Amino acid sequence: MKQRRFILTAVLAIGVLLATKSWAAELVMFESSSCTWCETWDEEIGVIYGKTDEGKQAPLRRVDIFDTRPAELSDIRGIVYTPTFVLRRDGREVGRITGYPGEEFFWWQLETMIARTKPGAAACDNKPVIAATAVANAEAAKC
Repeated sequence: MKQRRFILTAVLAIGVLLATKSWAAELVMFESSSCTWCETWDEEIGVIYGKTDEGKQAPLRRVDIFDTRPAELSDIRGIVYTPTFVLRRDGREVGRITGYPGEEFFWWQLETMIARTKPGAAACDNKPVIAATAVANAEAAKC
């Protein structure tokens, strides 16, 4: 009986570790209750986000900009505007979207950032998702 319980516990622990590994990316949304653009995002994207491929690759985590920030997010700096979306992989920021640029542009920016979470994309870390020139944007899109 003890051996059966041990095996079951080991199988469950391995399952939890595998599930955690597959959720190594997350999208942190900094919002506030008075943010009109946050409400627009909720209406246009929020209702379906969790059902999309992007939502499965980078589950959404909501943080109120005025609340005390959780310790594991203390390294995220410069959040002034809401909404601000920060994509993290393995506890590090990969990219961010400041504001809500509309449905099409949001999905494009997010897809570009998620591409940075793929294996072999480390060279793309810390490059801007949206840069000041078309050439830099084309280079960032390759990541």
